[in-house]
Amino acid sequence: MRIEMRARRRELAPDAAMMKKTGSVLRRAAKTEAVPGFFSVTIGFTDDATIRRFNRRFRGIDRATDVLSFPMTAGRAEWSALPAPLPGMERPSLGDILISTERCAAQAAEYGHGFEREICFLALHGFLHLLGYDHIEEADRLEMEDAADRCLTAMGVTR
Repeated sequence: MRIEMRARRRELAPDAAMMKKTGSVLRRAAKTEAVPGFFSVTIGFTDDATIRRFNRRFRGIDRATDVLSFPMTAGRAEWSALPAPLPGMERPSLGDILISTERCAAQAAEYGHGFEREICFLALHGFLHLLGYDHIEEADRLEMEDAADRCLTAMGVTR
């Protein structure tokens, strides 16, 4: 799976080691969830003001948040039926993830763990949403939490 990570401003991007670790966590989750390797995902790192604009525009909530996901498929039922792209064709995208590194830093301090753990958690949380996980209902929330905890633990990303 190709994972592209971007930040419009250099100071908003995690360092190279954190981006590598984040990519490893998402690849682990993709393998566990049997996501075909030909997909791509884009992660954008931004600030609170920008993510607030996205949250207001796409969710109708006028406040900053930590992570937003923009799925490009309807979940497993849709993407599991797709054939692999032919050589030279663009990889199909599972979607985009937008993370506020300002909110990430604040939450890491609030929760008493490192920035790397929080960035990995938020990226994974967004990725699970791209796969169709949700947390509106309690049972779904517990299933999503379990998937995230198993992946983070397996990758040595702990609180």
